[in-house]
Amino acid sequence: RKQLPKGQYRRVGYHSRQVFDIDFSKIVTEYRAEILEDQNGKQYVAPFPEEVTKAAQYGPGIKAHSVYLSQYQLLPYKRVQEYFCEQLQIPYQRRLNCFRSIEGARMFCRIRGHLSTCRKQSVSSSYALECLFNKTLPEFARKALASMNHGE
Repeated sequence: RKQLPKGQYRRVGYHSRQVFDIDFSKIVTEYRAEILEDQNGKQYVAPFPEEVTKAAQYGPGIKAHSVYLSQYQLLPYKRVQEYFCEQLQIPYQRRLNCFRSIEGARMFCRIRGHLSTCRKQSVSSSYALECLFNKTLPEFARKALASMNHGE
């Protein structure tokens, strides 16, 4: 307002501008299984969640992003690996994306069909893959399933 000529002014509205950005962050969740020992020295270990099978592993978001880049965007594995290592500081294992069996090829076809259906429903590929790895359905699919179950 210091740049305006002297005089009386009244507010009549605003002009607005928006800046969209992406915040990449790494989320590490550590699970601990308590170990108990009885009076005879026998140890009992609490179970980990079913999906946590290794000492260190990728979560569903990384899996979804990796499949999206390599299978949907068709980036070579080397470029996907560089992206994960250099941009996200996440060690990348190529085998995450290798479908070298008939079952792997079938899985790829199911994933590609899922992506195609979701894209037609305006669902982002990364969200569709995340739903897939989390064993959930996008909203449009839940609604369709509900209407089929209720005979609508």
